[in-house]
Amino acid sequence: MWYECKVVLHHQSLVEPAVITKLASLLNKSTGEVIKQNPRALTKGVTAVVDLRLQRAICVEEFKNDKELGRFLLRSGGKTLAAGNVISG
Repeated sequence: MWYECKVVLHHQSLVEPAVITKLASLLNKSTGEVIKQNPRALTKGVTAVVDLRLQRAICVEEFKNDKELGRFLLRSGGKTLAAGNVISG
């Protein structure tokens, strides 16, 4: 059974509560190929695709279109959990 993970999304100057709703896939760091679909958990140092749900709509740019506006951080309890790139908005 999957439990939703509550995090805080930091994008530029925006700080917004978010929920990780799905662990979509694990990726190979160097090639970007999908290693595993729907992993049960993520360990330290892995690259993954996750789905986030926000309380309200925010404006983001895809990383491929704008490197600066396509980055974000996920934090929980004052600790950084992940740094990521927006692949679809």
